[in-house]
Amino acid sequence: MKYIDICSLYPTVQCYDDYPIGHPTKTFKPRTYNSDWYGLIKCAILPPKGLYHPVLPVKNKTKFGQSPHDRREFGDEKLTFPLCQLCAKLNNQKDKCSHTESQRIIRGTWCTNEVKKAIEKGYKIISIDEVWHFEKKSSNLFKGYVKAFMKIKLETSPWQDDFESEEEYRKAVKENLGIELGKIENNPGKRAVAKICLNSLWGKFGQRQNMGATEYVTDVKRFYEILLDDRLDNIHINEINENMLQIDYKYKDCYVENNFNTNIFIAAFTTANARLRLYEMLDILGENVVYYDTDSIVYIDDGKNTVKTGCLLGDWTDELGKDVWIIEWISTGPKSYCYKTNTGKVVCKIKGFTLNYETSKKINSNSINNILEKKDSKISTQYNRITRDTKTKELLNKIETKEFGFVYDKRVILENFDTIPFGF
Repeated sequence: MKYIDICSLYPTVQCYDDYPIGHPTKTFKPRTYNSDWYGLIKCAILPPKGLYHPVLPVKNKTKFGQSPHDRREFGDEKLTFPLCQLCAKLNNQKDKCSHTESQRIIRGTWCTNEVKKAIEKGYKIISIDEVWHFEKKSSNLFKGYVKAFMKIKLETSPWQDDFESEEEYRKAVKENLGIELGKIENNPGKRAVAKICLNSLWGKFGQRQNMGATEYVTDVKRFYEILLDDRLDNIHINEINENMLQIDYKYKDCYVENNFNTNIFIAAFTTANARLRLYEMLDILGENVVYYDTDSIVYIDDGKNTVKTGCLLGDWTDELGKDVWIIEWISTGPKSYCYKTNTGKVVCKIKGFTLNYETSKKINSNSINNILEKKDSKISTQYNRITRDTKTKELLNKIETKEFGFVYDKRVILENFDTIPFGF
């Protein structure tokens, strides 16, 4: 098995892919679909049957139970890629989908380029509520920004695994990215700063506008202004001392003004184009895919489907290194996996857990394997956590207990440990 990921996925999208510019033309209830639309589309669409890698994401409140007959309350919203809306909502892990087309239909708002790809893969639009179409688009909005920080990253990154000489490395960067490199010197700290600047830009455009606020109040008039303000919600009061109160609050959504930093179209097209770049490779590899995440894929290399790798912007990179491959792979859910390579190296990564010496004695490849065999079993761990007392503001070292178990509700699990989409 090979483990690959896209080199700087979001900066790649921002450097090469199109974004809408200007103001959209809004169309309500159009009768027919137009493949020339570019923007956002709110519609109902019927997924096909038998598509191993679905295209369109949907957020659903899924059931806690592993069966549609389990009538417990619905949990938090989960992002899934279903072929049946009802199966995904019910977390239907046992019964074969027998729902009607009207029950299978998914509804949402997507970027038009994702819907266009979905139609290519067999999705059928049932009805369209609204379309926001942009006449103009550009791939140059962030190109200068990306190249500026990519230059720093490339000058401070190791290149020896991918190129035979520094001159060859410089030439490849110049030809592929148009960047003239200066002094090349391995510098992990400087590289990390450049990487953060590259990866964090797009998120500011989609940042939540209704953030919580905190005030330290010493004036009685200001206290009652906050307390009696109908625009505020979730007001919490802590007494700091006899002269000061800490008041936490949020504005109700209807009173939140748009922030000039926010642009939902940029955020939406960044993530949509990123998913399409990932999907392009998923579509090629098909059922040889063992695991995938936002920008990475673990797949079975049969000698005919070997993915060409590199180290430049937009290239698929080999996460394991030259002549290294995975011989054992275990996963209990998203971002929770353990693998062993042909060199004997064992890597274990579990979302939400810091695998130090103590926790690694409890959470390791053997214990994860046991959890897979007994899906209801859990591992309890204790660890020290530095927290802050909300009243005194003092830092405290607390011992906290956390449980790790099998959590997988993104697809349907088969007996052979393969998975298929809901409604397959």
